[in-house]
Amino acid sequence: MLENIPEIFRSITNKEFSVLTAIENKMKFYEWVPIGEIVNFKGFELKEVEYLLPNLAYNKLIHRNIRAYEGYKIYFEAYNLLALNAFVKRGSVNALGEVIGIGKESYVFDATGGLIDRRVAIKFHREGKSSFRHVREKRETTGERRHLSWMYAAQLAATKEYEALVALYPKSVFLT
Repeated sequence: MLENIPEIFRSITNKEFSVLTAIENKMKFYEWVPIGEIVNFKGFELKEVEYLLPNLAYNKLIHRNIRAYEGYKIYFEAYNLLALNAFVKRGSVNALGEVIGIGKESYVFDATGGLIDRRVAIKFHREGKSSFRHVREKRETTGERRHLSWMYAAQLAATKEYEALVALYPKSVFLT
């Protein structure tokens, strides 16, 4: 799925990015974000959100739950797209190239960015996948927490890795 990030990124509309942003923001308060919260986030119409959600689900960016109520959560790939969208909007990334590295925890893409089109690398984390089940036992970033979402564990790992890179290479420019 991560190999398809450039194609999916080009196919996602601004309104679909807004729906992903709404779900991501509301996941702080809900395990499954109710559709009403998505509608209210930016003043969408219910029919508009109901029209946008199937494409996001088709691209495996969101997951739908209809047990107690209709709710949604985003997958890692949606976080990757939201981050890439933020980089593109602020001009840090102009073009995403080929995959230059694949590991059990991440994909690394070649990219160009900035006003002078400098080469950059973008690393998309994918912790929590089947190849990486025992993150709590192996990583100090999770501490003594009993319950920890994979999304939050990935955020902690990425933050720690970023801090290590800045400490090792203080004169380099890192995208945040």
